[in-house]
Amino acid sequence: MFIFPDINIYTFWHNNNSTWNILQTAIGQGETQVTPLFNCLIAAGIANDGMMMNPYLIDSVVSKYNDRVASFSPKEWKRLMSESEAQEIAAMTKRYGR
Repeated sequence: MFIFPDINIYTFWHNNNSTWNILQTAIGQGETQVTPLFNCLIAAGIANDGMMMNPYLIDSVVSKYNDRVASFSPKEWKRLMSESEAQEIAAMTKRYGR
């Protein structure tokens, strides 16, 4: 039997505990609504001199006869920031990130 959590417990955790907000943000909910995939795209865009790439999950499709049916490769999607901005953020990440 599933019992819904008491609203008082939710209110306590939501208002008094930053762990709650961190957990909610990690799944793309809560105060900041960003999915983990989009966070990865942003980080990769910074590492790629400010260019965000179009995400893809597979690099090729092969038939049962081992014939390549389709191929996919990285494609530029959007300019996230200028190269100099990306390099500055990357340098700050190296300097202050742990």
